[in-house]
Amino acid sequence: MIERVEAIWSDLEKIRLSIPLVGYMSGFGVMNNLSNMLLAVGAAPKAILCEEEAEDTVPVCSAMFLTSEMARGAYLDQFQKIMPKAKESGVPFVFDPAGVSGSVFRSDICMKLLSDGRPTVIKGNAAEIMALRALFIPQDDSSPAEDELSEYAFLRAAHQLSHFFECVVVVSGLKSHVVYQDEESQVMNGSMLMLRNADTSAFASALCATFAAVNPNPYEACINAMFVLGIAAEIGEQDSDGPGTYLPRFLDALANMAKYQLLLK
Repeated sequence: MIERVEAIWSDLEKIRLSIPLVGYMSGFGVMNNLSNMLLAVGAAPKAILCEEEAEDTVPVCSAMFLTSEMARGAYLDQFQKIMPKAKESGVPFVFDPAGVSGSVFRSDICMKLLSDGRPTVIKGNAAEIMALRALFIPQDDSSPAEDELSEYAFLRAAHQLSHFFECVVVVSGLKSHVVYQDEESQVMNGSMLMLRNADTSAFASALCATFAAVNPNPYEACINAMFVLGIAAEIGEQDSDGPGTYLPRFLDALANMAKYQLLLK
C-alpha cells in the first residue's frame, strides 16, 4: 500500500505542478461541476461547446474524454474524427459509453465512434460495460447464461473489451475495477452519496483522463485516479448532511488532499 500511496501522490503533484489541459465533451448539465472538479484536482478544463472546435482542440490538450450522450447530430461527424486524431497526436483519450445499456440510439453512437477509433480508456458502470461487450463481442449461444449483476460477469466483459480494443477498462461503482488485458485491480474506497449525485460518473472519466495526462501508463493512471476519487468521496461525506452539502465538500477534499490522508485510507 505504501508503494501505491507514493504513486498516487507522485501523480497528484505532477497534476498540480503542470496543470494539464483536459478537453472534454459531456452533457451540458454537468459541465459546470466537471470544470470545477478538474480545477479542484489541479487541471485546466476545456469544455468543447460546439462541433466546429472539436477537432482543433485535440493537439493542444494533455488528455481528453468524451461521454456518448454528446455524440449526436452535427457533433457525431466531428467526434468520429477525434479518437483517431488523439491517437495520432499521442493524447490519452477516455471514452464513457453513458447510457449505452438502456438506449438503442446510444448503442448506435458507440458502434460508430468505436468502429473508427480506439480509446486509451473505456470507463463505464457494470451495466454499460456488459452492454458494450454485447455490441462488439457476440457471445457463443452455447456458453452458460451470465447474471449481468454478478461481479464475475462484468469483469469477464471488461477483460474481453480490454483485449478487443487494446485499452484499459474501468468499471466504476462503490467497488471499482481497473482492467488491462489480463491485469486487474480493485479500488474499495467510495461513498454511498456518490450514487445520489448525477455528476460523479463523469467525475471518474475526468479524473482518469487527468491522471493519464501525467502518467504514461494508463493502467496505473486509472488505478490512481479511482483511488483519489474514492478517498475524496469518503472525506467529503464525513461532515456532509446529504447530497446537497456533499458535492462542495467533495470538491474541497479533492483540492486539499494531502499525502497523510492517502496513508490513512
